[in-house]
Amino acid sequence: MTNINVAAIICVRMTSQRLPGKPMLSYTPDKTPNLECIVNRVKTSRHNPTIVIATSTDKSDDVIEKWWIDKKDICLYRGDLENVVKRFDNALKLHAPEANYVWRVMADCPLIDIGLLDWRLDVLDRNKVDVITIMQPEPTYAGQASVWSREAWDHCAKISSGSLLQHPGEAIYESFGQFRTLHEIGPETIYYQPIRTELDTPQDLEFFKQVWSRYPYIDMDKEIP
Repeated sequence: MTNINVAAIICVRMTSQRLPGKPMLSYTPDKTPNLECIVNRVKTSRHNPTIVIATSTDKSDDVIEKWWIDKKDICLYRGDLENVVKRFDNALKLHAPEANYVWRVMADCPLIDIGLLDWRLDVLDRNKVDVITIMQPEPTYAGQASVWSREAWDHCAKISSGSLLQHPGEAIYESFGQFRTLHEIGPETIYYQPIRTELDTPQDLEFFKQVWSRYPYIDMDKEIP
């Protein structure tokens, strides 16, 4: 029996400079919003995380709250637009105060590997460490390791300042010596291929439309013979 109580925090806003409206853009044939696709992916985690959408109080993000309003199994927090670490931390404290592991879900990573993240949570818990580092070269977005112990996150929230306030977790990776750390040789070779797996530009959006148009559609309500 593991002692993993994980909060999956998704910081998201509509005012992306390179791809405005990113959370509500769609790359799927059925026009499902990007944010919903990522939430649905996170829900497949076997650790049953508490999922929190952490958006801002800016009027531009009202559309995110409108999308969320009928979602019964995920939480919403609205906070500071610019101080993302504060928004992340407040969302965690309000909706998942008992979480002992924290997962920063990247809202611009439609191909996030949930199985890999589950495995990393198991490794953190089994070895009683705070953070996993990936040895160079760094893999593409889908193979990143943004999971930490609650203690590591709490310390990160306290020491983050300046530009680090825009990037939850960066302070952890800049001060490994303060944490119990394991080094990972990296995920499967495929994650080291020269393929972008982040959604950050109109070109990326077109790429994901092509990926989804070619992926076999599976009707989950249909009985498999």
